[in-house]
Amino acid sequence: MTGRTRVLRKLERELERLKRTLDLGHDLHIKWIPGFVRHAKKRRLLGEVIGKDICVYAKCEAEALEVARHEFLEHVLTEKFTTPYQQLLNTFLVAFEEQAYREKEALVKKLVRAIWGETNQEGVEK
Repeated sequence: MTGRTRVLRKLERELERLKRTLDLGHDLHIKWIPGFVRHAKKRRLLGEVIGKDICVYAKCEAEALEVARHEFLEHVLTEKFTTPYQQLLNTFLVAFEEQAYREKEALVKKLVRAIWGETNQEGVEK
């Protein structure tokens, strides 16, 4: 077994231990891509969750384990606490957008009548 394979297996075992211990994140998988460079907010990332993959970019084993734990915990906390609020806000936004659309349409109709007067379907004034 190569060193790379050994570290990946260790990361996989740690992820499974975290899933069992916390009974969370059962759909997550881990990928170790040592040395891969990605930036977010002008900072180099050591890891991130993309979809259902925990991507770890740290090169050394100890740092990779720390990054894997961090990304796992951050992901499950986000799903548990942030996602419901985002869904609630999105529901409010949709309702607000629908109400704003109805009000805008009603105002446009009033303005058309005020500017051009009452017309029949052929566009001829009554």
